[in-house]
Amino acid sequence: MTLTNVNFNEEKHFEYLERISNLRDKFKGIYEKDVPADKRDPYLSNPNSPSTFVFKKNDKKYLFLEAKKVGINSRKKVLNPDLLGLLEMCVYGMKGGAAYMYHAEGIRKYTDGVYDEN
Repeated sequence: MTLTNVNFNEEKHFEYLERISNLRDKFKGIYEKDVPADKRDPYLSNPNSPSTFVFKKNDKKYLFLEAKKVGINSRKKVLNPDLLGLLEMCVYGMKGGAAYMYHAEGIRKYTDGVYDEN
């Protein structure tokens, strides 16, 4: 999640982190069910991977320590620079699109089909 000076609200931030953590666990369960163990990405079981993050509600000190493990500087150490660049571009693209949708919802601007799954 990216914070900006217009959306920082500590309580809301913890709520988002909890929701994100729960969704990540849900998708991780689907992945582990559908992908044989020998075909899984080893990075997902790396203790410094975001996939191993354990959410602890309202524990700022813990969150800051965990952030250092999964931040860009730690990923630079373990990922190929091209792959890292691709991942960052995808993440920021999704964050940008989500931000536009969030702000559009805030001003009640909707387009038919935006939320369709197909």
